[in-house]
Amino acid sequence: MESDSFNKALSNFSHEFACAGAIRHLFDLGYSVSEIQKKLDYPVPVGKIGTTIWEYLIQSGTVQMVKPQSKFTRATYVKETNEFGKTSFRRIEETIELSGKSYAICDFGKRKYKNRTEFEKELLVLESADREFVISLAWPLVSVYYEIDERMRRIADGLGLEVLEV
Repeated sequence: MESDSFNKALSNFSHEFACAGAIRHLFDLGYSVSEIQKKLDYPVPVGKIGTTIWEYLIQSGTVQMVKPQSKFTRATYVKETNEFGKTSFRRIEETIELSGKSYAICDFGKRKYKNRTEFEKELLVLESADREFVISLAWPLVSVYYEIDERMRRIADGLGLEVLEV
């Protein structure tokens, strides 16, 4: 059990060090998962690239797991040490404004795992790069809110996805 945790942590560390930064950079440049896989010198499975991109989308705030509000409060913690060397954490709250943003409501995870062949037929209306983007990501089994960018605008228009204005 303990060695499994260590091996997983070591695997995550080596993945981050070897190629995760390159994957995120290439994704930001607009490359698809298969194009990213071809560009990397280090062999990485397509699923791992899709998972890395998904985690990046969550961490960057592009994908929200809960319905976005026009305003929300984010808490962060700052580590402080007093003159006697005692360490404590201070909570800092920051109000974030999201007004003016649009989000596509995506339930691709549910649809993909419910009936994959039917889902892939629905995606045929999309360009091949957009279709690959949808198929290759690790969508959860719940609806998520994806901030509208050029790619998601094409996907939302093509599939008739509901768009939430904040």
